[in-house]
Amino acid sequence: MLQMTIVGKLNFDVKFDTTKGGKEYGRFQLSKKKQTKQGADAEYTNVSITVWGEKQVEFARKYFKKGAILAATGTPEANSYESKTTGKLVQQLAIPFASVEIVAFAQDEGEDSKSDDTEPSF
Repeated sequence: MLQMTIVGKLNFDVKFDTTKGGKEYGRFQLSKKKQTKQGADAEYTNVSITVWGEKQVEFARKYFKKGAILAATGTPEANSYESKTTGKLVQQLAIPFASVEIVAFAQDEGEDSKSDDTEPSF
């Protein structure tokens, strides 16, 4: 079985939904900026990831916020569908959840990116 690990920035908060059968899931994308020629517009590679199951969905709901850097491991699947808005065929690489680790939490707006040596207080 092919396993793939993707590290990227969460470009929007996780979108949660429920299947017709009542199974909850969350979908999100990890983005990685491509290297481009100096002066060229930035280009990104986006990979869609889905988390399933009560524990995984609750973990994502609590910790996966826009701007977080995540490492996702799973078995890649190529998917295609017809866009409802354009009618064109859309192709994407999706990774059904196997494991997702937080590499760096998202910073709150205005939070200094420098770390200090103080312990978090609870």
